Amino acid sequence: MWHTVPDSPLCGAAGHVTFMMQIRNAFAQFAVNIFDIPCSTDFNKTALAGIEAMEDYFRSIQMPTSLHELGLDLTEKEIHELAFKCSF
Repeated sequence: MWHTVPDSPLCGAAGHVTFMMQIRNAFAQFAVNIFDIPCSTDFNKTALAGIEAMEDYFRSIQMPTSLHELGLDLTEKEIHELAFKCSF
């Protein structure tokens, strides 16, 4: 059964949940539904536990979880260029 993480208190103009809160809530739902992480009232904690569980899974199948683990040691400028290119 799929679980939903309720929106935390509304904030911002006209009571809309901010984009970052939506992303956090999505990661919290992912943690609960995919990795069976108990849903805490601290959605940040639930979301981070899900991300950690995903990284642990990736490591268990020997999949890199960072650019460094891929053998790429990029400069700050290269990271910004990569992020810019990935944003379109």
